[in-house]
Amino acid sequence: MKKLVLLSCLFTLFYTQLIALAPDTPAPLYEHLVEINRQWLKVVPGQPLLEQTTFTNDQARIATHLRLVEQMLRQRIYPAFNAKQRANRLRHLDALHAYHLAGVFPTNHYHLERRPYFRDNNAVLCAVGYLLWEDDQHELVDRVNRENNYGYLFDLSRQYPEIEVWATENGFLLEELAWIQPAYEPIKPDFSLWGNGQGLNPGGQINIMAKTPDETKLIVAGAFSSIDGQAFNNIAVWDGAGWSALGAGVIGEVFALDVYHLFGTSKLLVGGKFYLPGQPELQNVAEYDFNSATWKGLQTGDMGGSVYAVHYNSGFPGLYIGGDFQKINGTDHPYIGHWHPYNNGVWNYYFDYLNTDGPVKTLADVDGLMLVGGSFEKVKNADTGNWEPAPHLVYFRHSYGWIPLIHNLPAVEKATYFEGNIFAAHPFKLKPDGKTEGLSVLKAGLWYEQSVWPYADSTIHGFCPYNNYLMVFGGLQGGSINGGFGTGMIHFQDDNLTLQGVTLADATIRAAQSFQGFMYVAGDFEHLFGTADPYDGMARFTLPYVSSPEPDRQLAIEVTASAKRLRCRYDALDYPTELRIFDLQGRLVTEVELLPGGETILDVTAEWNTGLYVWQLQNQTGMQAGKWAVQN
Repeated sequence: MKKLVLLSCLFTLFYTQLIALAPDTPAPLYEHLVEINRQWLKVVPGQPLLEQTTFTNDQARIATHLRLVEQMLRQRIYPAFNAKQRANRLRHLDALHAYHLAGVFPTNHYHLERRPYFRDNNAVLCAVGYLLWEDDQHELVDRVNRENNYGYLFDLSRQYPEIEVWATENGFLLEELAWIQPAYEPIKPDFSLWGNGQGLNPGGQINIMAKTPDETKLIVAGAFSSIDGQAFNNIAVWDGAGWSALGAGVIGEVFALDVYHLFGTSKLLVGGKFYLPGQPELQNVAEYDFNSATWKGLQTGDMGGSVYAVHYNSGFPGLYIGGDFQKINGTDHPYIGHWHPYNNGVWNYYFDYLNTDGPVKTLADVDGLMLVGGSFEKVKNADTGNWEPAPHLVYFRHSYGWIPLIHNLPAVEKATYFEGNIFAAHPFKLKPDGKTEGLSVLKAGLWYEQSVWPYADSTIHGFCPYNNYLMVFGGLQGGSINGGFGTGMIHFQDDNLTLQGVTLADATIRAAQSFQGFMYVAGDFEHLFGTADPYDGMARFTLPYVSSPEPDRQLAIEVTASAKRLRCRYDALDYPTELRIFDLQGRLVTEVELLPGGETILDVTAEWNTGLYVWQLQNQTGMQAGKWAVQN
């Protein structure tokens, strides 16, 4: 009980941080300054600091903070400082003045709460980092950036005594450097309504989403009779602008989807507990042909359960299904089955050893193998026909049969393969050590447990890649970095082990899919990320595209930025390079391919807004990035 109370308190604190004072909120200037740096609480505010004010954005508020700190530091006189210290102090205050006039400050890429950033992903230094760098303290700045990039100044000074030595030599007190150091607001997801915002019919829900490889169709399915005010039988298609039907749909509930392409034909595999309209004998497994716009039932009769996973495996062509069913086409064959498009509808024609002793919940490709997860304990040996231990997660290969994994995992509800690692989701369980069993990651041959906490329906509903991240979603809460939590959806950081909060939902996210640059989510929620606007269980949003440039791997490209133009010269470029422009919310504005040799000029068009943008150059040898101030 104490753990739950503590968790609730932490979440409440974090939620409060998310709805902190926005730049455009009328409030005393003093409150805005405290939002940037709590060292202002040590200052007794005079009348100018108590006047109501607003800011157009956080950059303007940070610039005001730095300007006022600079002014106050110039007024301070310390008789104990010698002439050299006083001269150094004035020199660095001049540098601080130039820094805040330039108005280019770090971006908070990784945290959902306001945090200091010593240097951001685009190599922009904070004010204190800038002063050190301008004084040739490059090694110290690089070390802080590598080891404690998000630390507050007092913590940094304890870890790096050189900072206090530098402060004394240059006529500053540590508390003055701490006062200079801003903290930067998080980049919040850009939420918007999905369609016209009318949501699902009352009581309806979306269980699963899938997309076609060309991202022209996003298929949503579950148990609903309408979406966005239009009637559908439990399955529908979104094209980015509007809805359409897949024939007459299905009668019942859909739990699983998979899209495959074979011999010029695109098809959708559907699994669940349903039947085709007018054909009640065709149950639980069907396919829809996008070319002919027709449905075909693949299983006849009562299965004695449901299908929870469908997967078309290209290694040995055919459909694999998993669930808690007991029969296929009236024949006893529980939990898992295979259907080949050319075996005249005979299930398990090739694999009579495709057997588990318990329900199968998830199927996925892993480098030519099929990963099978569920609550089973044993599988049937292909050679002997005997049952052998292979609990909860195992490989299947058509020419070898079952290939056990070495692990001690609990039951697996969902599993996926991403960037060389296997991710498995389990039913939540509080362990004796106080950690919560919920996620496991196989990385470099070792299993790592990741703690997340139950929330809402206490179920992990799935995984979805987006912007080079793997998202995990459901009735969960977690992703702690420096006190931050996400609820409903969290993501793995670049190491695929660290978890970062993403979406604060007031209920479960049941389905998610990236599509045409957005992340689409559906579930039981009404509000997201503390927004007042209702979303009625359906929304879409964007997150920043973040990658980590390596400063020592610069490309042979000279970039010159002006208010109206970005010029790239690359006479010595060896490889084709992608130039991408993002706004500060991480949305891709434009991209251009640079071919070796020559020059590219990117002019600002009428559609661009005045403000800061990020340019990125990337090829197989490295990456460069920087900020571009546009005036339009």
